[in-house]
Amino acid sequence: MYLSRRMSGNERYIGQHKSVEPDKSANLIIDDAYEFLKRSLQNTENRLKEAHWSVGEAEDTSDWHDNFTFDGARHQIDLWSSVVRMRRSQMENVVFIPPKTETDRVGWGNAVELKSQGEKENEIFLILGSVDAMIRRNCLSYQTLVGHQILG
Repeated sequence: MYLSRRMSGNERYIGQHKSVEPDKSANLIIDDAYEFLKRSLQNTENRLKEAHWSVGEAEDTSDWHDNFTFDGARHQIDLWSSVVRMRRSQMENVVFIPPKTETDRVGWGNAVELKSQGEKENEIFLILGSVDAMIRRNCLSYQTLVGHQILG
């Protein structure tokens, strides 16, 4: 791959940007992805409450031997509890990636145009954090090998 041109990144920015280099534990993120995480956390916490309610319902129906409804509800509690922990950790130590203006330098929040060997068309990617790359199309995490190479 090679870098053929650079262009501006995000349209908007919230929060205070930390001008220092973030440490490895920092979660670099844009505001849209942070809002997605907040909604996802709320939805997941609601599902966890429902799973707890289901356990109570299943306990009342029979003894604990061969109570598959109870077992299923306990598995749901384990699942949603782990998702809640993951979402909360993704929302800790957040450094918001500010929008960039047209520039000749590549950085977080900027779009880059890449062309893979053997391909005729260039592809445009935003260089963002890992959460952004999971939920947005045409995003490249700065934590990937390609992201590291582009950022230098």
